[in-house]
Amino acid sequence: MFQEFIGSLDMVFTLVNLLAVLFGLILGLFVGSLPGMGALTGMTILLPFTYHVSPLVALVALMALSKGSYYGDCIPGILFNMPGSASAAITSIDGHALTKKGYPGSALQGSLYGSVGGDLLSDVVLLVSAAPLAMLALRVGPAENSMIILFALTIVGMVVLDDPAKGMVSVSLGIILGSVGRDPFLFTERFTFGVLRLQDGIRLVPFLVGLLVISEIYCKFSLGKVTAKSKEVKPEALEQGEKPREDKLTWSDAKIIAPSVLRGGIIGLFIGAVPGLGSTVGGFVAYTQAKRISKYKEGSREDLMQGMVSSESGNSAVNGANLIPLLALGIPGSATAAVLYAAFMMQGITPGPFIMREQPGMIFALLITLILANIILFLIGPYFVKVAKQALKVPPAVLFPCILVISTVAVYSIQRSMFNVGLVFVFAILGFFMKRTGFPVLPTVIAFYLVPIFEEGFRRSLLISGGDFSIFLRSPISIFFIVATCLSIGFTVYSMIRESKKEKNA
Repeated sequence: MFQEFIGSLDMVFTLVNLLAVLFGLILGLFVGSLPGMGALTGMTILLPFTYHVSPLVALVALMALSKGSYYGDCIPGILFNMPGSASAAITSIDGHALTKKGYPGSALQGSLYGSVGGDLLSDVVLLVSAAPLAMLALRVGPAENSMIILFALTIVGMVVLDDPAKGMVSVSLGIILGSVGRDPFLFTERFTFGVLRLQDGIRLVPFLVGLLVISEIYCKFSLGKVTAKSKEVKPEALEQGEKPREDKLTWSDAKIIAPSVLRGGIIGLFIGAVPGLGSTVGGFVAYTQAKRISKYKEGSREDLMQGMVSSESGNSAVNGANLIPLLALGIPGSATAAVLYAAFMMQGITPGPFIMREQPGMIFALLITLILANIILFLIGPYFVKVAKQALKVPPAVLFPCILVISTVAVYSIQRSMFNVGLVFVFAILGFFMKRTGFPVLPTVIAFYLVPIFEEGFRRSLLISGGDFSIFLRSPISIFFIVATCLSIGFTVYSMIRESKKEKNA
């Protein structure tokens, strides 16, 4: 095996392979920064063009595009609070708060380190221990999976805002919207109201673009913030009592970023190894964990940097870890992993337990190239940050209409459906009224994404057990997350009662 590893180095350091890495990263950064596109869309578009190249070049280009897109997704969220994906929406919570404080450059640079660090960690672990981690991931069945999602659904509205009641209303709305379409087991229609186009459910891209991107543009227009002049955020736009500082990272920030990258990367690594969870869960769990253990003042620059880097590291680490079940077991762990599975099959290679025996040189070359791709992204990322930061200098009256047009065209191009374009503006109006009335949209987005995963795991568990609910108490993993869910709800109710008593006494 060591000889195959050494021999694979000749396949890695070729001009064609290195150009494929660079092309994929640049294309991914561009695609990811466009609202409505993202890694899955970019990889799907690129997939047919990889048919006539070697298997290694094809897979490297697709994976590099995915890596670039995972970082590019967070850029519009950090700068304008218009994230292009559900996982980037979590990063934008604290990332955009840093921008409003006058630190857009620090936020973009910190998110780059989080993205590269988390992804690099998962790639290194993938290289040395894919098989053992895959066997560990097999212990997480439908019952455990559904309890993990249940825990995430109960805490999502309690962590990202100060009003848990409004948060849970937003979560409930996401659950309802995520349930639209055919029942996955009985195939009966739910909440379609006779609309044939809704039988397959609401598509994720128009939902995200409308609720997160276009709604933010509506809010800016309604508040009169769209002018013909640039309103670049200055360091003076700080909270009262906080001293302004230069908009760049310093060595003191390394004490925050390094442990955040490590913690988020480890969380994302284990989340990504479990088929079906994905980057949104990885980023959210890493973010909530960072907030729980934070020793900094809430809302301070240090606290925001820790939350943002942890989230970005967590969702990026999923990118490499998704290959663990794909290569070791032949099971795509996410939508992007499914595209890679299709790329393998197009090249006549079947992922699974025997791939390391049949194609050891190519697999080693692929994993080494993925590590190399992270190093290249680390080198070219700062230049992209400088370019992205200039977007703040573009007059809003020019920038926002351009974003509106690009987002609409991107949604239409996916299925060439005007119905999806109509959905974008329906959800844009919904998001506008939610934001204006104080209901956060992020819990709705996360619940919309997670509820189909929860429903499938929950109902599949009951089918396996013949309707016996005790199946959720047979595993230590399930029991742990059930207890954690109950404790989080109890603590939230207790906190609300205590706050209510304080207001009455005041």
